[in-house]
Amino acid sequence: MNTAFDPVARTLNSYIESNEIAGAAVRVRKDGKILSEACLGYSVIEKKQPVTSKTVFQLASMSKPITAVLGMTLVEDGKLTLSDPVCKYLPEFSHMPNLTVRMLFDHSSGILTGVSGAEFYPVFEDTLSEHVKRISKHPLEFENGKGTGYSGHGSFDVLGRLIEVVTGDTFEAYLKNRLTAPLNMPDTAFRPTQEMKTRKADLYEYTEEKTLKNVTGRDSLFLTVDPDRVHHVSGSAGMIGTLDDYERFVMMLQNEGALDGVRILNPETVRHMHTPSPSHGLEQSPGCIWGLGMMIFRDNRKSGRALFDGTYGWSGAYGTHFYIAPNENLIMTLMINRSNIGGAGSHVSFAVEKAIMELF
Repeated sequence: MNTAFDPVARTLNSYIESNEIAGAAVRVRKDGKILSEACLGYSVIEKKQPVTSKTVFQLASMSKPITAVLGMTLVEDGKLTLSDPVCKYLPEFSHMPNLTVRMLFDHSSGILTGVSGAEFYPVFEDTLSEHVKRISKHPLEFENGKGTGYSGHGSFDVLGRLIEVVTGDTFEAYLKNRLTAPLNMPDTAFRPTQEMKTRKADLYEYTEEKTLKNVTGRDSLFLTVDPDRVHHVSGSAGMIGTLDDYERFVMMLQNEGALDGVRILNPETVRHMHTPSPSHGLEQSPGCIWGLGMMIFRDNRKSGRALFDGTYGWSGAYGTHFYIAPNENLIMTLMINRSNIGGAGSHVSFAVEKAIMELF
């Protein structure tokens, strides 16, 4: 596709030329047809290795929607309900009888949020079971269900362990068997194969000198989920993937749970996931509220975002970002590899959202 007249490609190129990002891969579809597609810049600057749609990126918190979908498959299978107490499955939470499964999905658990969450550090030798037991002993930021706070490294790790206990399988195996293999997402995993490592993007930090510094293996967040260092897998932030793979996940959600004849969730379940959660009414930011593993942009006059009302999606710490506008049949999937880009507050993501509006 010719990117010369594409406002999305021009926007991303401007950030590459100003050294704010090393590279990016993006794809925008409306009614299933590609409106914009571009792979720009480098995945590894030092090797002049270009970004492609099969470059492997660290998904960071874009792992959470995948973990949420896996959790909802168990709800559909009748193996748990959202109102179940977590201690029914994980006895280490017996001192939190009011903590429900729903609270793990919608950031109302109080687990590892705010100041208290920042004080928690993983033990690299922990299994996922041991890791979650340590989480259960950490002080809450607020009482279960009595507030809203982003659980960056807590609730979705607990949900991952809950999946293991309910299924009797490892989280990694359940991810593959229930989602990535059926949806043909071979490059979405916790641990890269040797071949995937050759396609993996390095991680860069934008410096005060307006240059990009390679911080691969040294970024503080990555060190908490690096499979070469951490024995447990993280449903919060530990997955890797490509533009091609993640877009298939996004298209599945857009199609209300099915893609290419494969059904992962029922339509009513997907709609439930992007409906504001009833367990709290607090907005994460103006015009934005959590559903089940999703951020819902319900009032963009308040949010100031260039999005259609009812859009939902998620972002990752390193610039990965996706959204679905159901009423417009519009989706966007973006992969970037910068460590200090601001996650859900990334100005690059906001600029891409504005550029997409120019396509109409």
